[in-house]
Amino acid sequence: MAFAESTLTKATDLQADASASRKASIPILILYSLPGCPHCEAIRRSHLTPLSAEMPPKAIIRQIDLQSMVKLRGFDGKVVHHEDLVRTQSIKFAPVVVFYDADGKRLGEPLVGSMLPDFYGAYLADGLAAATGTIRSGKVRMP
Repeated sequence: MAFAESTLTKATDLQADASASRKASIPILILYSLPGCPHCEAIRRSHLTPLSAEMPPKAIIRQIDLQSMVKLRGFDGKVVHHEDLVRTQSIKFAPVVVFYDADGKRLGEPLVGSMLPDFYGAYLADGLAAATGTIRSGKVRMP
């Protein structure tokens, strides 16, 4: 029996997300994904969907599809397609989770692939804690 893919909010305006990130002092987490990707779905369903439901939010969580022609406003204010942003970020395959500050700078190393599934939650929690700590320590300028 096939399951319907779970969904996350698709990135449409990273400048607005950056403003919310600054206000809340939390990172932006982006899942770079592909439709039909079973590893992407496992990460969405098991880790990111529950994380996105937490209150108060620990991160602004968005999804960008590697081959999508959906438009979005990037961190720099330019309107591009998801596929164009993927190329500028040097993302080659999915899934990849990247943490960003409100200026669109990467915070730490991306989580590439599904890694060891039994430990993915710990990798995600460590990445989120490190990104949040960097933002709140003042090492990242949050005007």
